[in-house]
Amino acid sequence: MPKNSLLTTAILTLLSVSTLLASGAKFIWWQDSAEARNEYVYFRNQFELKSPVIKADIYLFADSRYHLLVNGIFVNFGPARSYPAHPEYDRYDISRYLKKGKNVIDVKALYNGIENFQIPNNRPGFIAWGVVQTKKKQISLDTPGNWFCRPAAGYDKNAVRFSFACGAMEVYDARKEKIDSSGRDSGGNGWEKPVVILNQQAWGKLSPRSIPPLTQTEYTVKNTLGLYTFNTDEDIYSFRVKTPDERRIDYNRGWHIVGYTYIYSPRQQDVLVGLWWGEFYLNGQGPLEGIGASKNRINRNPRLLKLKKGWNFFNMHYGGIWGAWDFYMAVPKEAGLVISAEKKRDSEVVFMTAGPGDGLLDKKLAEMDQPFASEDEMLAFYPLKWKTHRRGEGTNNPALDMVWYAADSMLEHPQWQTENIVISDTNGQALVFDMGRKILGRIFIEIEAPAGTIIDFGISEDLKNGKPWLFKRQMISAGIRFIADGATERFETFKPYGFRYMQVNIRQNKEPVRIKRLGAVEQIYPFEKLGRFECSDPMLNAIWEMGWRTLRVCAEDSYIDTPFRERAMYAGDMLPEYAITLAGSSDSRLVKRTLKVFHDKYHNAMYGNARASESEYPLINILIAKWYFDYTGDIELIRYLYDGYKALLKKG
Repeated sequence: MPKNSLLTTAILTLLSVSTLLASGAKFIWWQDSAEARNEYVYFRNQFELKSPVIKADIYLFADSRYHLLVNGIFVNFGPARSYPAHPEYDRYDISRYLKKGKNVIDVKALYNGIENFQIPNNRPGFIAWGVVQTKKKQISLDTPGNWFCRPAAGYDKNAVRFSFACGAMEVYDARKEKIDSSGRDSGGNGWEKPVVILNQQAWGKLSPRSIPPLTQTEYTVKNTLGLYTFNTDEDIYSFRVKTPDERRIDYNRGWHIVGYTYIYSPRQQDVLVGLWWGEFYLNGQGPLEGIGASKNRINRNPRLLKLKKGWNFFNMHYGGIWGAWDFYMAVPKEAGLVISAEKKRDSEVVFMTAGPGDGLLDKKLAEMDQPFASEDEMLAFYPLKWKTHRRGEGTNNPALDMVWYAADSMLEHPQWQTENIVISDTNGQALVFDMGRKILGRIFIEIEAPAGTIIDFGISEDLKNGKPWLFKRQMISAGIRFIADGATERFETFKPYGFRYMQVNIRQNKEPVRIKRLGAVEQIYPFEKLGRFECSDPMLNAIWEMGWRTLRVCAEDSYIDTPFRERAMYAGDMLPEYAITLAGSSDSRLVKRTLKVFHDKYHNAMYGNARASESEYPLINILIAKWYFDYTGDIELIRYLYDGYKALLKKG
């Protein structure tokens, strides 16, 4: 890097640090509580400008992530992943987004509240500072200052985790959100003054961002692989019982849950119904044996119900893992069955459940020799609060809905038509798209849809039977949901996702739907490709290009592995990733940043009593640090890392 650039960087760093020290900014949130899960909060700052802007810089940080918009224009997202001891803030020059008259700065912040492989759990918090300078006045951007906030109402805070390594799925109902996007009346319409967090020491000293902002390149889908109609010969009943999943130990544990309903049959008959995991009983008999999963009906293990004429008592038991019991039952319409927990043919209450149970009830249930023969017997055994599940309630799990509401019959559709696709069938339709390559980015769709239309996205790296392989691994629920409000024409996910293939299910549309455009905004590390390789062997040339593409999709705000299901840091993956970086680019800032974050990750194992799991992997960092030093000569990083890895080596 030229000396002038280094000097400029040093000056900007000093100025930004001095700005922070001079400001009175405080960490804020909508309430002073660390008990939050998958919580989105909007922050807003409004001001009037009557003269041209001379300078406008904003500095900000949020735990866990944020989006910054100025006058409705997306500026960027952040912060770079870090541990609470060493957070990094971001700085943006927003002068080009400002205008004469009313201006609005919006920050959309997410606190994960769930242990994941990207960012450790800490507590929710947002801080901003900076100034907008004109010839006539100076406007402070310090928090709390002129900031207002409101918790988001549209996101399902109880949405299950995307995977064992990631946070919650994005399930967003635009009908529940009443944000005034024009920026009027910041103090009304639900906007309130934020709360200053009492524990301002929940984070270490803020430092300036040490890596450049990630890319913001928009790509649309390349091909349409199929257009399908839904199977309409069955009724599907579903509900969710949430189980703890904020900690990994709770997420993996089985939480016992029981439930029951009555099934009315107009005649004595044997009916094959679609079910999945769990134990199922009918009229005191069972557990019913499954007949095996169907090739074209994944996540189903049907049971044969030998029904008597009239009402039949049906009950079930499940050890809920992975954050929820997502129950599904598919009933053929031709059987003429009625499902009611109240034994009423016009009842809206279709199931009753109790649980998760405590340890004593779990043990008692495990020791039972006979299934429950009646509702009274079941209620006496489980003296807990029973929950009603109403018709149409659903699980709110888009990934599972996509495999249960089966898209069967393929219609003719030109592969090249990827825009302005009209869905006129009010029973809904499904489309399968190909991005043309693996991508890591925020999914978007531009759509005209009536209020209440459900738009589900299912994503994967592979195809199975012509559609994205959503449950290649059962603990991964690779889905996103957007419920239209009739006005919002662009939906964009908050988080990035790694995928190639995407299925879009349109359901519950009372009128035609037009999909105008869809794709993803790629957000990866901005490596500049400097290295070259070319030879007479086309295969070796292809391997070189594939290696470069693989590196880029695995380089986010740290080096990561498996962008689809984990996006986690692994030293074993960083070793070849840095080797490819050295071959293709001269930029070593990302490896430096990742080594520092690794150092925080293993801090307790280095200095405390804890031992590092898979301890050979963090020790690979010593080799990576040696490569880094040989290439850059950065002895300060080696000094920073030395004591920790020395302590880890002493532990054996």
